[in-house]
Amino acid sequence: MPSRRAARSPSARRPGCSSRRCATPAAGTRGPTVSRASPGRSPSGPASRRPPRSSRSVSLTRSCSATRSRSSPPTWRSADNEIAELRRYLSYGGFLLVDDASATRGGAFEQSARQIVSRIVPGAQLSRVPRDHVLYKSFYLLDGPSGRAATTPDLEGLELAGRLAVLYSGNDLIGALARDALGTWEFEVTPGGELQREKSIRLGVNVAMYALCLDYKEDQVHIPFIMKRRRI
Repeated sequence: MPSRRAARSPSARRPGCSSRRCATPAAGTRGPTVSRASPGRSPSGPASRRPPRSSRSVSLTRSCSATRSRSSPPTWRSADNEIAELRRYLSYGGFLLVDDASATRGGAFEQSARQIVSRIVPGAQLSRVPRDHVLYKSFYLLDGPSGRAATTPDLEGLELAGRLAVLYSGNDLIGALARDALGTWEFEVTPGGELQREKSIRLGVNVAMYALCLDYKEDQVHIPFIMKRRRI
């Protein structure tokens, strides 16, 4: 099984982090990175102690560039060579989570993400992830998606060879999990408050479990164990 590591789009070094894992690689390269920005704030500069949110793409081993400027909405742009690398990575069993931190349905980032997917697999489109998918029971039993906002009622994805290779969240899942340097939650979760944040944390665990283990929980031997999981 290939090793997998969290990675995000390029941004500044996290406050108080001296590890090389927090360094900022160039767009389209390997390594954990994050990109956040908002209107009226500069998306660059390591001095920022609380990076503003933006749309970003997250992969367990690779990242593609996500850009935002003061004069234009957030978009996800990738060069042809980045698309080729991402296509190869996904075809070899990789998993990509795309998280829209703007939580704007039909917004510029969502549109650009859909275009990227159609470039990765020509003619392909994101489709709704059904509620009986193993993603919703890979660790916790969940009845649907969650995130910082409640913009979309479903997760969407792209399947390759019978597995979910690309997962799209329009509710800013990572925004609900983000903490600052002191461990304080960075963003308010609406409209469900802390219960919604708890569901988001559980969804994040499920996504990680699925990315690492795929659909092994579909095996009937796990059913009694799964049914004992606490529901919320």
